[in-house]
Amino acid sequence: MSIEYYNNLAYEEIGEENSETILFLHAKLLDKWIWKKQKEGYDRYFYGYHCIFLDLPNHGESICEEEFSIEKSSIEISEFISHIIHNKGIENVNIVALGISGSIAIEILNKNPHLIDTLIISGPEIADYKESESDSIANGLAKAQSEYLNEKSDIFITKAYLRYFGIKKEHYNDVERILDISINDERKIAFESLNYTIPESLKDNK
Repeated sequence: MSIEYYNNLAYEEIGEENSETILFLHAKLLDKWIWKKQKEGYDRYFYGYHCIFLDLPNHGESICEEEFSIEKSSIEISEFISHIIHNKGIENVNIVALGISGSIAIEILNKNPHLIDTLIISGPEIADYKESESDSIANGLAKAQSEYLNEKSDIFITKAYLRYFGIKKEHYNDVERILDISINDERKIAFESLNYTIPESLKDNK
């Protein structure tokens, strides 16, 4: 599987292009490697589906100069989905999203519902209300976390993330890639994750 790019977004795909397309979106600080088991089990579990594994903006090989935000990421990924719809002959996509990518997917659903057929979300972090970044408790927590980790060794940080995400030690080298994310990006990603609220327009759709 080779890495492809659309603008700054890096992705891999497996399976023949068809209308049954699944877009896999990973959790914060990780990247598309987290879907290794799904890729390895394609013939058993996803045969016949066109599967795409995308790195979120400011993660993995999706290198972005601007700061990370859920809103910006939802726009960029919406553009990516529109691109594959128009160029690969499909009508919409099914999305599987973990953690912060669930929040991104909710934003896509809110603004461009026609792009999504089915949405499966696991573990999104939803705040009760949105805070301003300068006075935010979430921002203070994110800053404290990033400053604390900045003082620790790479081995300590990697082992801490293994425990945090519940990932087996065999993926140590994969998790170690989190260290490539700058402290500022890490703080911003943490703040966005902790400060996300459901759009008002979707709260009524119970």
